[in-house]
Amino acid sequence: MSASKISKKGLTTVPKKIMESLGLKEGDRLVWSIRSQQGTKTIEIVPIKDPYTFLKGIRSDENLTYDKAEEVADRLLLEEVKKGKGKKVNARN
Repeated sequence: MSASKISKKGLTTVPKKIMESLGLKEGDRLVWSIRSQQGTKTIEIVPIKDPYTFLKGIRSDENLTYDKAEEVADRLLLEEVKKGKGKKVNARN
């Protein structure tokens, strides 16, 4: 079992053992959701590998702003989660 601490700002570190097990690296994204079942809350975390691959070619748009790029990135990541890509990780409280 691995554990991590949550900071005042809500930040936490993914333990090295977990990162290695899932093949995660710097730059990967984690999409978090909460599931409630029979009074127990479960955190579901879906890793999205290298989100840059979803945004290839986006820099050629001269009217692109940071906010637009972030919006596109978030939308693409959520689409990948809905398709079931990535490994699902469940943690119980």
